Amino acid sequence: MWKVTLKSEECKSLHVTKSKCPLVYQYVINDDNLSIVNKHKNLGIWIESSLRWDSHINYIVSKANRGLIRRTFGSKDPVAVKTAYNVLVRPILEYACPVHVEPTFG
Repeated sequence: MWKVTLKSEECKSLHVTKSKCPLVYQYVINDDNLSIVNKHKNLGIWIESSLRWDSHINYIVSKANRGLIRRTFGSKDPVAVKTAYNVLVRPILEYACPVHVEPTFG
């Protein structure tokens, strides 16, 4: 209907389950079996088949903790360090991380 063609070599199968004995199915596109993976990165978010966030958290922490700000600014100018953190590190930590914060008054 939409005339979309899928390249089977670019497709993967990720079975998401919390079961200790999961049922594993083999999916086929264009007569080719899809490779089965335990985790996959999509839109910058690591998704594991066990629904754990270890891979994603480790990836984000290592990406944010590269030490660029410390090497560039050191502790010379606290305002520059804070600005660099808000521009370079904070977006990495907050991407795809919805948090509901109650407004405070006073």
